[in-house]
Amino acid sequence: MDSRQPRTGRPPGGRSSGPPWGQIEGADFFTIEVWTARGLVTYSTRFVIDLRSRRGHVAGSTPTPDAGFMAQVALTDAVDGFLAGHRFLICDRDRQWTEGFRRTILRVLDEFVTHSRWERNHQGLGNELIMPETRPLGGTRVRCRARLGGLLRYYHRAA
Repeated sequence: MDSRQPRTGRPPGGRSSGPPWGQIEGADFFTIEVWTARGLVTYSTRFVIDLRSRRGHVAGSTPTPDAGFMAQVALTDAVDGFLAGHRFLICDRDRQWTEGFRRTILRVLDEFVTHSRWERNHQGLGNELIMPETRPLGGTRVRCRARLGGLLRYYHRAA
């Protein structure tokens, strides 16, 4: 390196603003031709990649990429899948990114944030809730509040 050039710590290209690479995920579709007992079938496969590590993941494959498939992919990715730890998802304008996918991903993220803030114990806070309920807890009956079809659960004493 030329000693006259200042060290800026910026990535190549001089970009200094924007989200860190570790928070960005890209997703797209590709097709696979598969020989089956019924003949040649085209499968649409969803692929996701972490832009910092370049680690990729096949999120799902189906011969019928309908709204139901996209909703399931959104739910799986957001709760326990590849989206964990990412803040940005880059998608193209492909028609397979249905409005249902967008609505599902936003609903799932909203449910997860609510669970994390009001219902999940955090080790860094002495195993306490970030925002505990203000009403007094009483009784001995234990209730379960399930979110996202039971993927997230919060057990509490009935008031």
